Amino acid sequence: IGTLGCFVEKDGEVMEAARLLVSKGAEIIVQPSAERDDVPWEAIKQATAYECSTYLLTATVSRRIVANNPAGVWHAGAATIVSPEGKILASIRGQNEGCVSAEIDLNQLAARRVARARTMPVGRLYAKMYGAP
Repeated sequence: IGTLGCFVEKDGEVMEAARLLVSKGAEIIVQPSAERDDVPWEAIKQATAYECSTYLLTATVSRRIVANNPAGVWHAGAATIVSPEGKILASIRGQNEGCVSAEIDLNQLAARRVARARTMPVGRLYAKMYGAP
């Protein structure tokens, strides 16, 4: 299915973490987390996938059960699949518990990375920083 990289929790808020994973060969980044209401997660996910030319798959809890509230505490997060173009391919959010799926095209990803490398000289800067070829 491709080479996976994994964020944990707040790593997803740091663009440099995604760049590092991609420089190490990640084609798909997965991120399990509990998304807070005060962070613009959808925008961050789209920017990360676009800027780093990677697929981003996130899985978040829609609620957590606590001892004093058996109905659970609902979160505003979303399980999302984002394309390397920053497009949301699938998403489920809020109180909608379930799963999402979408087709991942690694050939399309490779073509995008080649095209983007020609137009993004900053990519060469990061390659040198991380010792990538």
